[in-house]
Amino acid sequence: MQVNKHYYSVPSSYLKKEIDVRITASTVECFFQSERIASHVHNYDEGYHYTTCKEHMPQNHRSYAEWTPDRFLNWAQTIGLATKEVILCILNSKKAPIQQSYLTCMGLLQLSKKYDKERLEAACQRSLQMGVATRANVALILKNGLEKIELPEEKRPAAILQHENIRGPAAYQNF
Repeated sequence: MQVNKHYYSVPSSYLKKEIDVRITASTVECFFQSERIASHVHNYDEGYHYTTCKEHMPQNHRSYAEWTPDRFLNWAQTIGLATKEVILCILNSKKAPIQQSYLTCMGLLQLSKKYDKERLEAACQRSLQMGVATRANVALILKNGLEKIELPEEKRPAAILQHENIRGPAAYQNF
């Protein structure tokens, strides 16, 4: 439930049900059919933020609350440095709380079950070189076997021609 760009949790059984909210200077209370189902300290932080109670999560999501960035970074380190770097990019890319990126991290790391670690590391390296460090990009690289193909070298601009008829920057100073 959202109040002034802040999301407050309610028990998952009330998901998509009409909730009444009472807001005071110190609390945000949530009611369903006049029964209070949740109460949170009113958060005045600017921008989008989240207040979530573990008890409000469905049982199968509660284990996610125990995940940490270090858990994913340590796992990624066992695969390689490029994989760890992609995980860092994923963790730092979300505007929402970092926990919302955990499933994406898990999806990336579980690609090591379908593809060997060397291929996953090579795909992460290619993804970083492309500047698109996402799980979806890494998965596409692996699916198409692109981690085995070298990226073409960047074309450098040709050297500026030197000729007596070519004016330099000084010719345009007095306009």
